[in-house]
Amino acid sequence: MSTFTLDQIWETFLQQLRLVDNDLTTNTISYQTFIYLRWDGPREPLEQALQHAAGRAMRGKIVTASIRYVRMTDLNEYVYAIRFLVPLRKRFCCGNGCTDCILLKS
Repeated sequence: MSTFTLDQIWETFLQQLRLVDNDLTTNTISYQTFIYLRWDGPREPLEQALQHAAGRAMRGKIVTASIRYVRMTDLNEYVYAIRFLVPLRKRFCCGNGCTDCILLKS
């Protein structure tokens, strides 16, 4: 598995979303990223597009996405709160003899 950064995941995610709305905007407040998307149809296809874009961005990585609908603005923009979450527990042995080594849990 290759190394990655959350910035790379965000870049891929936003590239995929720009296929849905090229004029999307993002706003980060207190480490929470909000995405503003113009969409004329119902919410369900838009949420499917968000899930699909997140899936493409996370492919091959141990990351999960949290996508939450927030509101609709006066400008007919859907607002979603998006987070990519990295697991906190170790999944491999680094060979340094750590006290929380995955090999000791077997």
